[in-house]
Amino acid sequence: MFSRPKMFLSNYRLKSTFLAKCERKNLQKNKCCIKNVAIESMKKVADEEVAAVDSADITVSGDGTWKTRGHTSQIGVCTVIGAKTGKIIDVDVLSKACKDCSL
Repeated sequence: MFSRPKMFLSNYRLKSTFLAKCERKNLQKNKCCIKNVAIESMKKVADEEVAAVDSADITVSGDGTWKTRGHTSQIGVCTVIGAKTGKIIDVDVLSKACKDCSL
């Protein structure tokens, strides 16, 4: 399903790279708010996990993935998941280069 900007731009046959650049700029503007909401949400989930086991010593599992296979991948994501609730307690993006810095 097209969003309104995509539909508008597709009517004028503008390149998708232009749209991607606009989306990146919009994301850059909202990055601080998005990050704050994510941090608060993960703090809340961590508190839920502690309350569920009634102890500060909680059991977690970790999972991660890379964008591409092999040793050539430039970016990856790892998460920490609470064993009792199954919710994400922490997340981190690992990258050899920062695309935000190159905007």
